[in-house]
Amino acid sequence: MSVPVAARIRSHLLVAIFASSCASATAWAQVARFEGASLERFRGEYGFDALNYRRTDLSAGGYGADVAIGFVPEYLRAMTLLLDFDVGFAYAVPVGPARLLLKGGPAGFLAIGEVHDVYPGLQAGVAAAVPLQRRCYARLDLSRRIYFAPGEESLRLWSVGIGLSAALPR
Repeated sequence: MSVPVAARIRSHLLVAIFASSCASATAWAQVARFEGASLERFRGEYGFDALNYRRTDLSAGGYGADVAIGFVPEYLRAMTLLLDFDVGFAYAVPVGPARLLLKGGPAGFLAIGEVHDVYPGLQAGVAAAVPLQRRCYARLDLSRRIYFAPGEESLRLWSVGIGLSAALPR
């Protein structure tokens, strides 16, 4: 027995409406802002820790900006404020309730005080935002960094960060 054309059109239309509403709900689930504090360990030729504030803004497509600024407390003893900064792009991939972030862009160090220099560089890595409670996430970052020290060879470091982030809807 064949189904009338009008009934087929209605069923296809209902399926299309349902699919588009699910797609828009998924897209809106991607729109978010993650911000919080983290402790980041730098390892390589030099090893030190930085205290960072990190903010990631994601659009409906999962793309966005990832910005961090922090300082290295160890250098305060040497009367130097060593600032660590990252400014880059991020792409979020939902993995169940968590988010996997692919990120990269410019990075650098700015030394102010007894030592004063700028160390520009690049960074690329991944991060995971794992939900702990409603709007509270544990954030883990792993990045490869290359800095170009003035008058020296490039400095290659790995950094691993762990912190807490609040997920705020935008």
